[in-house]
Amino acid sequence: MISEHKYIFVIDMGSHHTHKLIAAVGDLGYYVTAKHYSKIDQGSFEEISKEYDGLIISGSMRNIGEDAFPNLPFVKLPNLPTLAICYGMQLIGHKKGVNVIPCNKGLGEKGEYELEITEDSVLWEGFDQTCGVVYHYHENMLEKVPPGWTLTAQTEHCPIAAIEKGNKYFCTQFHPECNEGTKNVMIKNFIEKIC
Repeated sequence: MISEHKYIFVIDMGSHHTHKLIAAVGDLGYYVTAKHYSKIDQGSFEEISKEYDGLIISGSMRNIGEDAFPNLPFVKLPNLPTLAICYGMQLIGHKKGVNVIPCNKGLGEKGEYELEITEDSVLWEGFDQTCGVVYHYHENMLEKVPPGWTLTAQTEHCPIAAIEKGNKYFCTQFHPECNEGTKNVMIKNFIEKIC
């Protein structure tokens, strides 16, 4: 049972796994609201920042560079704790001027891969140096770490599997909502220790 209420806003960028993400937040005992990215306008982020404790940006079935790729109307990141997953991470990198490139010669990573932690992070609290397997489903990745961000984890084919900035903004190329261990630790850490 949680001792305080927290409200989390999920932006659905069109992922197969958004329902798992919403369920993960709810299962941890927190209030969650989800909205499709097409319903988010420039005023939405100010509203979300006032009414919610944290923001999660989901993955997507689409890719940066496609015609009319899923986008969000912000240049600066919203002023509240943010976790961006898979495509969400790529979108933030893209907005920071980083190229999104094919991963693993275009084969990507699909399924479970071992995560190598390269830097301490509040997200990893409760894990060992290698936190076991994480679930990936992507074909692309960031070419480099955005300026001002810190690399915190990598996988066999993805040298930039997790980044963060200022103990407020977190991105993972993998899907923490798709694995019991990562869901119950990383998403919980994000909500309870960061939001």
